[in-house]
Amino acid sequence: MTETNRTTEPRAATDTPRKRIEVVAAIIRHEGRILAAQRGYGEFKDGWEFPGGKTEPGETPERALVREIEEELAVRVKPEVLLTTVEYDYPTFHLTMHCFLSTIEAGEIEMKEHEALRWLAPDELDRVEWLPADVEVVEKLKAHLALDAGATENL
Repeated sequence: MTETNRTTEPRAATDTPRKRIEVVAAIIRHEGRILAAQRGYGEFKDGWEFPGGKTEPGETPERALVREIEEELAVRVKPEVLLTTVEYDYPTFHLTMHCFLSTIEAGEIEMKEHEALRWLAPDELDRVEWLPADVEVVEKLKAHLALDAGATENL
């Protein structure tokens, strides 16, 4: 299931082009729950997100995801499925975010960059204040989880 979403704010024709940032995000699933991370720094401090970070030149999104999660959480993840790619215009930059359903392959989570981590059940996903681009991911995730639940019921 891959899809591109676009949320944009109107811009005047004279606006300068926005800086473009390409990132990856891990939607980490474990024992029926999803990991949410609260940013501990920067412009969006205290907002909730799926952990991840910027891709480096020549790096595949999957490799970037594994590297970023090792750096942020000290675990090795396995990117399983590209759930969605979000295109989102923040006031000062354009974000392209590749979001992968992922599982932990090895290690114990250590909180290195975030203020807090929470494991959320599917019905708890709306209990945190997601960053704007992550709101779109949550909606896609809820739809995906509902489809998975329906497929399981039909077995």
